[in-house]
Amino acid sequence: MTVYPPELREADPAQTVRGVLDLLRGNAASPQALSWIAACSRSGVCTDSCSEEGFDPAFMMRLAKMRALGALGEAPSIAVKEDPQLSAKVKAFARLTMTAEEQAKWL
Repeated sequence: MTVYPPELREADPAQTVRGVLDLLRGNAASPQALSWIAACSRSGVCTDSCSEEGFDPAFMMRLAKMRALGALGEAPSIAVKEDPQLSAKVKAFARLTMTAEEQAKWL
């Protein structure tokens, strides 16, 4: 179970969602929303917690995290975490999904 710092546990859900939506619309997000975006671990827990019908909060957070990291060319609004093992992880995943011929060609 993830233990979030007090400033996230005490955050107002409606204000946080408004801040995330502001970011997705290309506007500045609230510090509270940026904190939640940065803390998102893609666990999907938010989907089970959300009472809104027809709404996918996990997908919204994934999009918001990409945007906050600067995926659309703007400056990142949250810290970018470097992963020196990224290449090795991608190759390991590829080996699980590729045929031997594809591996020989691409890896």
